[in-house]
Amino acid sequence: MYAWGSTIHGELGLGGIEEEHILTPRMLEWYLANKVIGCALGDNHTLFLTNEGKVYSCGNNDYGQLGHDQPRKRPRMSLFKLVAGLDAYNITHVACGATHSAALNQWGQVFSWGSDFHGQLGLQLGENIQPVPKIVRTLASQHVVQLACGQRHTIALANNGDILAWGANNFGQLGLGVSSSSETVPKPVISLRGIPIVLITCGANHTFALSKSGAVYGWGKNTKGQLGLNDTQNKIYPTQLRTLRNLRVRYIACGEEFSVFLTLDGGVFTCGAGMYGQLGHGNNSNEILPKQVIELMGSTITQIVCGRQHCLSFVPSRGRVYSFGIGGSGQLGVRKTNSACTPQVVLGPWISPGGSCLVPPDNKDDHNLVIHRIFAGGDHCFVSVIPQDRKVPPYDCRDHDPQKQILTITNSYVRTLLRILPSGQVDQEVISFLETAFKSLSCLNASFLLEDDKHYYCTSKHHGVDVKLAEQTFDVIATIENETIQTLIRTLFLCNYPFLFDTHAKLKLLETDQSLQMQNAMQSAAHQAVVAAMVSQGRVSINQFLMLNVTREHIVEDTLRELSTVNPNDLKKPLKIKFCGEEAEDAGGVTKEFFMLLLREILDPKYGMFKEYEETQAIWFSESPLEESSVYFLIGMICGLAIYNFTIIDIPFPLALYKKLLHEPVGLKDLYELSPFTANSLKSVLEYDQDDLEDVFGLTFDINRDFYGKVITMELKPNGSNIPVVQENKKEYVSLYVDYIFRRSVECQYNAFRDGFMKVCGGRVLLLFHSHELMAIVVGNEDYDWHVLEEVAEYKNGYKSSDPTIRYFWEVLHEMSLEDKKKFLMFLTGTYRIPIQGMKAMKISIQPTTDDKFLPVAHTCFNLLDLPRYKTKERLRYKLMQAIQQTQGFSLV
Repeated sequence: MYAWGSTIHGELGLGGIEEEHILTPRMLEWYLANKVIGCALGDNHTLFLTNEGKVYSCGNNDYGQLGHDQPRKRPRMSLFKLVAGLDAYNITHVACGATHSAALNQWGQVFSWGSDFHGQLGLQLGENIQPVPKIVRTLASQHVVQLACGQRHTIALANNGDILAWGANNFGQLGLGVSSSSETVPKPVISLRGIPIVLITCGANHTFALSKSGAVYGWGKNTKGQLGLNDTQNKIYPTQLRTLRNLRVRYIACGEEFSVFLTLDGGVFTCGAGMYGQLGHGNNSNEILPKQVIELMGSTITQIVCGRQHCLSFVPSRGRVYSFGIGGSGQLGVRKTNSACTPQVVLGPWISPGGSCLVPPDNKDDHNLVIHRIFAGGDHCFVSVIPQDRKVPPYDCRDHDPQKQILTITNSYVRTLLRILPSGQVDQEVISFLETAFKSLSCLNASFLLEDDKHYYCTSKHHGVDVKLAEQTFDVIATIENETIQTLIRTLFLCNYPFLFDTHAKLKLLETDQSLQMQNAMQSAAHQAVVAAMVSQGRVSINQFLMLNVTREHIVEDTLRELSTVNPNDLKKPLKIKFCGEEAEDAGGVTKEFFMLLLREILDPKYGMFKEYEETQAIWFSESPLEESSVYFLIGMICGLAIYNFTIIDIPFPLALYKKLLHEPVGLKDLYELSPFTANSLKSVLEYDQDDLEDVFGLTFDINRDFYGKVITMELKPNGSNIPVVQENKKEYVSLYVDYIFRRSVECQYNAFRDGFMKVCGGRVLLLFHSHELMAIVVGNEDYDWHVLEEVAEYKNGYKSSDPTIRYFWEVLHEMSLEDKKKFLMFLTGTYRIPIQGMKAMKISIQPTTDDKFLPVAHTCFNLLDLPRYKTKERLRYKLMQAIQQTQGFSLV
């Protein structure tokens, strides 16, 4: 290792030397120098990372940034010393801010130490200085692959593609969309989610992220144009540098107020502050757009690094390092302390590929050393060198380390999953990979890109994706037989992106997911029966279904009793109902009638659990229920069981219920579904724009409610009865009024209902749906198209669509009133409401019977109609009208 520049604080680790500045590269006489693979340079301190995963530090320790128990106010730590607090870990990366330090281990855990005055450590320990490394526990759920430190902030890239930021934010350098003094907890940069990031880096108070396809995003301080956005306005959101879109940027380095971009073909572009010549353009001007360094054209640059106000670049074909910028501390390595506004050759004792040497080495044994990697920071620099005869190519910033990248899905990896047996155990590492990669839009977007550089400069017309490879990979995924992997991929690659699916596709996913859960529950029950039988040496009965035994006379009490004793695991089994004293076996039709009768009873005012609004006949939770909240939990389970068992139920909740279940906001327009009168009254308050609103409406922040005939005033906010509603607070009044109706007044009742509902059918697939879609699944709709029903009908056992009896049947049905048609649906299917897909999804079947003395018979379990071969249309009409009046009860046919 060679070092040069400022050594005032011992940041070069050269020992007890007297000079404050080293003007040319000097050999680092440290016994571990040849093991150094990484280096991070703060303003006045340095971290070295060895190939054994150990971290050593030297330099200023005023804020504990060296990470070991040395007096913080001693002048300097001039020799490298082990950071003992990290000794138990295999560290893979280190980073430095002005006065704080960070490290990353092989498991993706982040450690930090030093100054925490601005929350840049992310530790939340309540102390401004942390002298020894501590793990950042708020990142425990993330696997971090990259770290970067600004002057007083820290950025991390997780393997799921999330960028997390914490520390000082006074210039918006965290990219969170707000400007604040600081953020002490790591927060995600939401606006970049979905973009496959390949690199993160920081200047003093600005930050950059680079995508896999060369898109550059910058944010933070921009007073000198360091973001390259053609202006000098600070940015609180990541903003794309559109002028670099087609240059194929591969690497970015940042100084205090300037930035440097390295392209795939080895070109260097700079922007920002130029007062010391640090942009390399031959002048001291600032640049607000990235401009190519002309002096470096014609050479392929493979490494760029920045100090506070200077820059180094490496040309491997010449074996030379070039420096430009401020030189007052000797950081340019050219024997002078002058600044340079054009690239100058660093006068080091290393040799070029051809064997020439600019400066003879002090030690004759060091005559054949070549540069491997360059480092810079603050006002000092390092260069790692290796013997030329080792034939190791120098480090190249343009080659991204695979170990520091977000996860991607590859065809070869997916094929390894085919080897896992259908019921085989899946390794936890595989599960972790699948959970991360298929859940992350960033990881998906990083996968299947065109080879080489063909995916650069993505546009709407050039997406950069190898579509054929993606199709081949998903074809392989479709053939994976292991059940655990199938379920994982289906619920994670698919369920995170509801915008990909229309309502029918979402419903298909829901049905598939529920069917698989039912199968697993039934198989688990069968397995338990076998094990129990082996243990007890006898026959053990374990039901593969969720059986509820009820009576028609006491259906509510019986159901609540049965469900209160159910094992939670049994809720995932298919539901079967047995009406006591009745002989019918439940193949679906009994369940339909069960829900119809049960919900009719539950909604009866005598139970006092729900309030019906006379204007709309919609219901909402009672503010003063007669029953305990546990009953609402069971009612929630009942509604969940209906969805889980693919049964449409008639329960007149407003859309607001489904919004709340799916965490969608509820507002004034939802109140129209309960009470249009109240909603219109509130709307008139909002629309009234005169100054006498208080006199005209006479409202205060309270609401009158009727509790069993007694009017009680409920305040919408503390002391609300004494706060008049005026123009300045009317929006708050309406918002609190609506919140009282939908949340505050019924919070316990709703929460219990929600918990019961989610106990049965909660899960990731359900979150695919919008509220109106979920509502349609639960209650169906009345969007009838009777001709579509005729088109999809099937005929069995001798009937054909052209048979006279069939023609009579459809003519009679089309001539019925709407109410009679709905009775027919109730008679045939058990409900007058139709599925969300419409009548085309009903699939009714009609088969003949020989004796036309009998009425038509419906098998509601199968939507099957036994229709005798009536000779005349009038006889068919008479018999059918008689039959559809009989819609309760089951008997064997």
